[in-house]
Amino acid sequence: GNVSDGGNEGMIGTISRVTTFNSALSDSDILSHSNAWSIPEPSSLLFSGLAALALLGRRR
Repeated sequence: GNVSDGGNEGMIGTISRVTTFNSALSDSDILSHSNAWSIPEPSSLLFSGLAALALLGRRR
């Protein structure tokens, strides 16, 4: 938001993934849209990586 009384200070930061819709979204639509872009937990990534390595090891 604006910092000074004159309103000449811009927002500090970035905006990413801007999406527009033709109508209002329900709570479940917003949650669904948000979950589609979620980042997995590090433990999930670690488990997936270890499973991939195990599969590669079995192929040899």
